[in-house]
Amino acid sequence: MIRECLSAITNVNITDVNWVQASLPVAEGGLGIRSIEKLALPAFLASAYSVTRLATEITDFDPEVYCGTAEAEWQRVTEADLPAVEARKFQKMWDEPVIQTSVKMLSEKAQSDISSQARLLGVSTKDNGAWLDALPAASLGNLLNDSALRIAVGLRLGTPIVTPHRCICSEWVDARGYHGLSCKKSRGRKSRHSSLNATLKRAFASATIETELEPLGISRTNGKRPDGVTLVPWERGKMLTWDVTCVCTMALSHIAATSTQAGAAAAQAERKKIGKYQNITQDYLFRAVGVETLGPLGPGASQLITEVGKMIRQETGEVRATEYLRQRFSIEVQRGNAASILGTAPATANLDQMFSVIRPPVSAVC
Repeated sequence: MIRECLSAITNVNITDVNWVQASLPVAEGGLGIRSIEKLALPAFLASAYSVTRLATEITDFDPEVYCGTAEAEWQRVTEADLPAVEARKFQKMWDEPVIQTSVKMLSEKAQSDISSQARLLGVSTKDNGAWLDALPAASLGNLLNDSALRIAVGLRLGTPIVTPHRCICSEWVDARGYHGLSCKKSRGRKSRHSSLNATLKRAFASATIETELEPLGISRTNGKRPDGVTLVPWERGKMLTWDVTCVCTMALSHIAATSTQAGAAAAQAERKKIGKYQNITQDYLFRAVGVETLGPLGPGASQLITEVGKMIRQETGEVRATEYLRQRFSIEVQRGNAASILGTAPATANLDQMFSVIRPPVSAVC
């Protein structure tokens, strides 16, 4: 029933393998919607051992006898040794091996598909699942619309999200829609970049640090400007400049690296940005902010979010400021992914053209 409800709410076709992933915790690449069937054994065993002292005082309760059948089934499922006696009252000790069994199964299924390997690694990072932990409130700007939610869930689980079609760049887009995440002609590409910079600007403002986007007077030798600069010194009297880059985890140029190491594409993109802006580092502090379409952040992006989050906490007293900023960054990536994938479709007719089909144009009266 839970699986059917999830499929209906997200408008995603969830297969048996997809459901195994969806029922994993967010930190393991799932949606955090745990399977009752897989939670039953850990919950029962932990409950039984947690009341051992009280139960033995009332009856002749022996947990090893009472839980024998359940323990044998748990060992069959996990192929693991029983937890230490003193740790058996903690559900996590029983649940973790069950989770790892599912993770191992998904990894084995992905061995023949390099894109699935990259996807599983990418979605298993803390940064990728941050959007799932955010409070879905429209007043906070955290609410994904139906289309963005469907695509975010589909990309995470590796399910079909579009009908195969020809992109506006003439390349073929398969059912998983990965081409749109890296297509330079997709209409959603610029919106993702702009929204990430706008998020950083608002974060700096929350820390009472004024910034300017696309600043004049700070350019590389080719005339291109960084995405933003602080108007007050950041460190040792130097202003901070940054430049955001969002790279596709599944791009052919990156997938060999991202299928073996999570965040490899973001880290590589940051190194390239640092090299391009080498000529301004004498006068400014430069931070490359690299993020992948499947969520992993580069070292520079993670460091900047942590630093700005700490400053917001000092200014506002909000202890979860860093986590909230990480969530908002993750949400903007998901919105950008949806816009990029949908942006591969040919432009539709405008309203006037559509209405003319159902309402003939009024002819002039002679």
